Amino acid sequence: MTGVGHLYTGFALALYPASIVQEHGWLAMCLAAGATVLGSTAPDWLEIPITIKDKDTKKRIGTRRLIKHRTWTHVLLWWIAAFWVCASLVRGDTLPYLDSFDWTHKDLLFSTLVGFTAGGVLHLLCDLPNKQSIPLFTPWDRFALNFWNSNRFEKPVALVVLGLSIWITFESHYPPLISNYLS
Repeated sequence: MTGVGHLYTGFALALYPASIVQEHGWLAMCLAAGATVLGSTAPDWLEIPITIKDKDTKKRIGTRRLIKHRTWTHVLLWWIAAFWVCASLVRGDTLPYLDSFDWTHKDLLFSTLVGFTAGGVLHLLCDLPNKQSIPLFTPWDRFALNFWNSNRFEKPVALVVLGLSIWITFESHYPPLISNYLS
């Protein structure tokens, strides 16, 4: 999926993370929704693109990435784990190393992180049908469904994501991974 396709799906999913954090108010919901859109493109821009310039003319001749594409920033399990931890924290669960912090606005921080990590998970789920593989557990294992090329079916996928986001949000059908924390 291209960057525009990831933005489409990020906007389509934004309702779901906002519903997760609704008990913390409108600001938390807006932060979660906005962070979902930002997170839906994050695995790509976290690779830190660097402009390559011609030595003589100083004109831009291309880009490269500091981190190889679809490696460290595209590990699906890591994004799912981060989402699970953030969703747990926003629901009031604690982690031993976070108990010592007295953060004034930790609900807003965790609400933002719920949206950001949900967008990251979505990014990788939308990359799975492509022919170019993504890592599932480590940067070295690879998997792809090989259904279509990355620039195909972006709007239909976004519509499916929107439908699922509405259904999960209003029917309270949470993914099994986090059902204990969000139901």
